[in-house]
Amino acid sequence: MYLYYYIKVLDPRLKLQYYADNNWEEYYINDAKRIIIDAWTNYYKNNDLAIVVPNKPDPLLNHVFKKQKTQPNDELKRYLGEEVIDSELDVLQWWKVCFY
Repeated sequence: MYLYYYIKVLDPRLKLQYYADNNWEEYYINDAKRIIIDAWTNYYKNNDLAIVVPNKPDPLLNHVFKKQKTQPNDELKRYLGEEVIDSELDVLQWWKVCFY
């Protein structure tokens, strides 16, 4: 049912920009984004962070681990935050090179 949303958003030439460019109402754009984020969160996102904390306190490592905990690596957010690519580029080649 939501395949249309997935196809448009996962095409790096379109993403959510497709909906804005085609004058979709904000409600429907937000709905498409919610559907994509829900699917990502429920089926694909790796929520298991295996961080090994050393026994000895090390200020540098503590800083790195603290940063990892406060700034999770969310590939979908990063993908959606990037600009759309040139419409002339090969989408499959782009995914092969830029896979998160």
